[in-house]
Amino acid sequence: MSVVAKAAALGLAACFLFGLTVKNARAQPAPAPATTNQSAAYEGVLDQADEEDKETYIESFVSLRYRHDRFLEGVNADELRIHWQQSFGPSGRLAAGVELPFIDVRGEGSGAAGSGDIHLDFRGMIGKSKRFEQAAGVEVIAPSAGHELLDDGQTVFGFLWGFSLTTAGRTTLDGEASYNKAVSSRFGTPKLNHFGGEFILTQAFTQRFSGFLESKNYYEFNVYGYVNTLKIGAEVMLGRQKKWSFSPFVLLPFTQAARHLETDRGAGLDLTCKY
Repeated sequence: MSVVAKAAALGLAACFLFGLTVKNARAQPAPAPATTNQSAAYEGVLDQADEEDKETYIESFVSLRYRHDRFLEGVNADELRIHWQQSFGPSGRLAAGVELPFIDVRGEGSGAAGSGDIHLDFRGMIGKSKRFEQAAGVEVIAPSAGHELLDDGQTVFGFLWGFSLTTAGRTTLDGEASYNKAVSSRFGTPKLNHFGGEFILTQAFTQRFSGFLESKNYYEFNVYGYVNTLKIGAEVMLGRQKKWSFSPFVLLPFTQAARHLETDRGAGLDLTCKY
């Protein structure tokens, strides 16, 4: 890990600890209604931080995500992903989404540009209370990539379960367990087959600004590799109605398999509109 990456990780971790310490030091006894109102004031920024990776995030939104990656083989990749999710059903407790990726890959003596594999997902809320909610979903990846450098070119089925726990007025912990299995491969590459999960710790510093740490872990059975990455990011809500959000992030790998399958160094930003 580079010195800059280490400094970024330590810096955001310090901000989390500082935010929690200051909040606890200033906490004063208050009636229950006031506590409820305080939690509701920060609910939006807590929910939207890295919303695409939260299984319990059901609201309708359109997101534009840019990401740059560098891999061990000297390959550079730029991705632009458009994600649309629409909620429906009783009280909006169901949601369906589609993600369209556009990828440009450049390397020594090789390169490709075009669309990647299309992601389709469906999710539903199965339980919600004041401090805890859970949801489940399925995902299908369609092999639409035109070149093996652009994406895996595999038909993949995934099953997910996730939860969101409000640990304090300004802090949430989100978790997800998932299993993904490929049933076909256009380019003859080893079929994806992995089980794992992720945790997202979100801390709201103001009603418009939050930071998050996302730890993603899974074991890829076909390459016998354990993938572990850490995403460090921030979320800024824009507009008078807080429907827009802007989120820069960096992605750090911690295992050799992660450097091959995910990224050696990655960074990007999301622009999201909730409607």
